[in-house]
Amino acid sequence: MKKNNWKFYLVTISLTLIGAIFLGLVISFSNPYQNTAELTKINIFNLLLFYSSLFLFFSGLWATILFSFRAKKANGDNLYLYASSSFRQGILLGIFLCLLLLIQSLRILIWWDALLLLGAMILVEMYLAVK
Repeated sequence: MKKNNWKFYLVTISLTLIGAIFLGLVISFSNPYQNTAELTKINIFNLLLFYSSLFLFFSGLWATILFSFRAKKANGDNLYLYASSSFRQGILLGIFLCLLLLIQSLRILIWWDALLLLGAMILVEMYLAVK
């Protein structure tokens, strides 16, 4: 690990670890349903905690992976440019995966819905890359 990019690795790995710890705690200690006999009542707070910790985990994981690939490819040249784009794309991938899981949990996910969501994320990334 080069001295230029250790701060980015520290931030993204800590983001991933915090997300993983919160995700483990939410899965272990919470029940998304208020009453097991009545499964139609959903505890919104527990689901919000679950999806936010899942978002932290996925975005940190993807930002770390994308930056690692780009840092190896760049050989230490202008790594700060790769850090911002990797972090942005990691956040977009985290949003994409969380939205896919949310749509699947509602039982309305169809393959073209996933393709439409992917197309929307690609358009957002193209807009942010040009900006």
